[in-house]
Amino acid sequence: MNIADLTSLPTDNLYKFMALSGLLILVASVAFAVHHSLHLQRRFFEVKRRATVQEAKIKISKDKLELAKKLHAEARLVKSVGSTEISEPGFESLLVSSGEILNTTSADIAQLGISGAELNADCSELTSLAAFQQKLNLIAYVGGATGLILLGCGIFLWYTKVQILLDQALAIQSAAQL
Repeated sequence: MNIADLTSLPTDNLYKFMALSGLLILVASVAFAVHHSLHLQRRFFEVKRRATVQEAKIKISKDKLELAKKLHAEARLVKSVGSTEISEPGFESLLVSSGEILNTTSADIAQLGISGAELNADCSELTSLAAFQQKLNLIAYVGGATGLILLGCGIFLWYTKVQILLDQALAIQSAAQL
């Protein structure tokens, strides 16, 4: 009895191809899901970090604006009362600088408002990406299940249809040689 007669090589290779294809699909599905999940997680933490920094900048700017408003109001009050303790040029300089601080702080707050709008757009993008991630996870699960089924079927068919017959033929050959 010849071992080559027991197996048909195309079938043997087909079962091995099924198993290897299943393994490849399984690994690719898991890698795909992990990659996209990590990408979404990195993006989420980036936006969260930017939002936290943005909130701190807004708080600082609001505090600065309040102080500038108080300084400007005090300077106007002193001017209206007509205090002689402060020299006229120094007083005008104080009034102008407090007005400039008000203007720059207002401009900073406006710029922060634009950045806040960008953050809102990023949050909307993250919401849509999260919904898309659920679809990608479903695709990855289906791909993983398909790969696992192909892997299991390929190994099972190869073992039951080819390997058992080869083992029996080798046992017969080794018994015949003794």
